[in-house]
Amino acid sequence: MRCTKGIRTFLTNLISYLTNRLFICFVLTYTVVAIGIKALFEIDICIPCLWKSIFGISCPGCGMTNAAIKLTELDITGAYNSNALIFVLIPNCLFYFLFDYKRFTNKNAGP
Repeated sequence: MRCTKGIRTFLTNLISYLTNRLFICFVLTYTVVAIGIKALFEIDICIPCLWKSIFGISCPGCGMTNAAIKLTELDITGAYNSNALIFVLIPNCLFYFLFDYKRFTNKNAGP
């Protein structure tokens, strides 16, 4: 019973966190859906790189979607070849979300 209460508390906090961070929730949902559609159906609904469209050269973020797809396929070499920055970006994003979630739950815990 204690475990289900902890899970219930975590889910309640998570829902509250996501409703207070709607922009982050929207961007994360869009990214996951776009990567899923591209990986499963080869349909690209990703926003094109504005930098590459204007100047014709790749920015540091170009290839990030392909790298994420390669990681979902467990192709680490392919992900590295698509964009090596993904191996820096994913741990930093996870750290940010965990730190922000912890700060959010501590702030809302009250006395």
